[in-house]
Amino acid sequence: MNLTESMVFVFKNKSQNIFKGFVKEDLKIILNTLIEDFSSIGISSKNFFKSIPQNGIKSSIRQFAKSSKETGQVFIVIPKRVVSGFKIFKQDFLAELEALPDQKQKSIFCLKVIGSLCSFLVMNFTTLKKSGAKTSLPSLIKTQVVVRLSQVLVLRVLGEVAQNMSDEEDLKHLNYFRSLLQHPEKSNIADLSTDGGDEAIQIVEKLKNYIFTLPDNGS
Repeated sequence: MNLTESMVFVFKNKSQNIFKGFVKEDLKIILNTLIEDFSSIGISSKNFFKSIPQNGIKSSIRQFAKSSKETGQVFIVIPKRVVSGFKIFKQDFLAELEALPDQKQKSIFCLKVIGSLCSFLVMNFTTLKKSGAKTSLPSLIKTQVVVRLSQVLVLRVLGEVAQNMSDEEDLKHLNYFRSLLQHPEKSNIADLSTDGGDEAIQIVEKLKNYIFTLPDNGS
């Protein structure tokens, strides 16, 4: 399979298993990683993360939410928003791809979508590293959670895509983007979000806006 064929196959046949594996396996790993990242921010966040192994995620969220309602909502809502957002993104991607007339345009579209996803995640990773204490704790945690969850989910998808590919040139391009996501601190990828007329970038912008916008009712 080339890149386009593999992405279509994965989104149509493997996406549900990817989402389930992400929820069951990756969330716990990401939270454990965040323990170290937030250990210097403040006693409330430190206690929250350290309480997870003993008290469980739901119990820890309830305790932390007492001192920070906004931050507590982030941990309840953002994981659901990430999964829901990527399900919408999958449908948008397939619809846009199927409307393109030839294989070359489809291949370029796939690369632009992956590049835009990498730009969104790497640029936010860089912003997090630079902002530090200048950003409010709820805002910092919100961005960190969005970036980490999205990073791992995208890597899951691209890993599945790579497994089905036989086109060496396409695989080389895909592995370049996977490397950027695996080591965002070493990346100098440009921000692609300025090209508002590009459909590939628009569907990633739609995904980003959906995840970052928390509904008033917290659902």
